[in-house]
Amino acid sequence: MFLKEFDDSSPFITTKTIGWKQQQKIVEYIHKNCQEILMTYQQTNDCLYRGLSHDAGPIMIGKSNENREPVDTPKEIQNKVDSLLQGAGFKALRRNSIFCTSDIDRAEFFTKRHFTQIYVIFPLDGFEYTWSSKIDDFSEYFGLVKADSGNHPDQMDVVSSFDNLDSIGFVEKYDYHNTNLSEAVLRQKEVMLRGGYVLVKRFGYKELLDQILGK
Repeated sequence: MFLKEFDDSSPFITTKTIGWKQQQKIVEYIHKNCQEILMTYQQTNDCLYRGLSHDAGPIMIGKSNENREPVDTPKEIQNKVDSLLQGAGFKALRRNSIFCTSDIDRAEFFTKRHFTQIYVIFPLDGFEYTWSSKIDDFSEYFGLVKADSGNHPDQMDVVSSFDNLDSIGFVEKYDYHNTNLSEAVLRQKEVMLRGGYVLVKRFGYKELLDQILGK
């Protein structure tokens, strides 16, 4: 059975086909295990979206990687930012989180650049998250999107801009939060999520998503 209680020994579970009975099990599973995010989605009347570089089928159950390799952000910058966030008590960091947004236009833009499929994400209860009121997309905000040459522009300028900041100063300057996820969704900010999750494909599965979201 592809759908089972999530555990650390199963980093991801996918299915390429989904029948009516499986849909009902998915709805029950998410209603039982994702109550925190469902409340956020009800409050905001919106969802967080996640792009994948491959088609995982209609459903995927997974967990954020604890040591992910960055795509657009140089590793030196990722390590520096994570160190500053961790020093301020944040647990969802760039290296151990997946990135989501409620801005469907932005999600579709990055899908064309990096990904092939857009999913609605339902983090399992107990997940950690981090977001900034100033940052819609970290790489764009700091000008780190790779040029055609493959080089990251202004990398040293970004690193040096953090040198005079301690953890509290960094968090205050860029207004990072690990509470009030509803505001991050409403303001369409980049959200870092750490923990287990269920992904449901956005296109072609409206009826299933409506059942999950109670519409």
